[in-house]
Amino acid sequence: MITQNRRIETKTALLNWHKLVQRLNAAQPTIERKRLVKGEEVTYYTKKKLIPGNLEATGVRLILDYAAAYHKAIKVPVVAMAITEEGTLPSLSMNCVTLASRRTLSDRAIRSHLNVLKSAEVGLVTGYKFHGTYANFELWISPEILWNAHETAPPTAEEPPAETTHIAHPARFIKNNLPLNVSCRTQDTLKDKISSVDKGEAMPQPGLLREAAGNTCDTTGNIGPQLAPVSGEKATDSPVAGQAACVATTGGAAAPKKALAPRFEEMIIQFWVYAHKMLYPESTFSPEQHKMAKNAIYTGIYRGFKNAQMTAKDWETYHEELMERIDIAAAYFRKNPDKYPPAPFPLFGLGSGYFDFENERGFKKTHEWLVNRDVWKLQYQVENALRQARTEWTQYKKGKAPKRLQAKSPLELFRFHEAKIKPLGKDALNRFYAQHAIPQNQNV
Repeated sequence: MITQNRRIETKTALLNWHKLVQRLNAAQPTIERKRLVKGEEVTYYTKKKLIPGNLEATGVRLILDYAAAYHKAIKVPVVAMAITEEGTLPSLSMNCVTLASRRTLSDRAIRSHLNVLKSAEVGLVTGYKFHGTYANFELWISPEILWNAHETAPPTAEEPPAETTHIAHPARFIKNNLPLNVSCRTQDTLKDKISSVDKGEAMPQPGLLREAAGNTCDTTGNIGPQLAPVSGEKATDSPVAGQAACVATTGGAAAPKKALAPRFEEMIIQFWVYAHKMLYPESTFSPEQHKMAKNAIYTGIYRGFKNAQMTAKDWETYHEELMERIDIAAAYFRKNPDKYPPAPFPLFGLGSGYFDFENERGFKKTHEWLVNRDVWKLQYQVENALRQARTEWTQYKKGKAPKRLQAKSPLELFRFHEAKIKPLGKDALNRFYAQHAIPQNQNV
């Protein structure tokens, strides 16, 4: 029986919901997929989530809103008595438009989310009353989620297929927030090379995940979760001969034949250190993965520094622009916590890495964002400069302009504003001339 004094602990309720999501997603069947990587067929496994991150966030929003409505309702004696004596819980009055605005989604997407959350398979929303198109609906959240933590215990680990996967030692997992995939490669394919920006020479592709003899395949993905080397084990040790080992596939051009200029190496390192901190704050990379990331930056972002038309000053300007684009990308992922950048280096062929030049939806997209931002910034500066010129000219005619401006002649004041607007471009200057033009025909 629910008592009047039983409040909803939001932290506990959200934890229960998260555990339920984990259990339901883990219960989904594993799907085997195949794809060609450099002419070789690669097998990997994936799961279609019943509750993806965006849907889980809608559930979080409903739990928080319901808890606020519940705590407000139990302050009313009649409602508190009904809860105590009859166990009747108050409802949350809501509509799709309001909920969509709180989730920055469309109301159509919210309706789809509610249909899943009301389903018997999920059961987060246990009660729902529709009161017409132009009225709020009522809903109730499952008491098991709100209070009974033992009924939503965390999921147990599924037994992986014995013929393709194995359970790695949990102490060797590295924490990150990137999704898990599987890529099985045979010993014959370990001839792939990765470029080393640090040393300017090709390094053998490491076996990132491996276990003792007898295992035929490992779970890999875009660095998450990955295995760190066990104490005493070298990261570049080859897997046991004749066995299959899972390695992260790489892409990009080969290492430069000549060593990079010190300043170019410094640019790559500075870019990656900052990108790692801003875009992958919760991810840990092995030394080999750091090299793979810097190689992807060398080939995909700086294009091998092969543009002969760019001077040293041009490269410095471009580097500063790239650092700004990292800030823009980081701001985007902060505003969209359900989204995250893919691995910095390619895992399934060229174009799958975030920094690949061929990835049109990767870091390359931030150039368009930067241009749009600069356009709006320039428009704001032009409008502000023209408005200031109009205001100060009006004040000058009334004798109320600042002393330094009032002491100028009309022509000097005109030239003063002209010099300020001229750097903003020809269009801004033409608008300034039109704004201060004196028509010869006063009847116009």
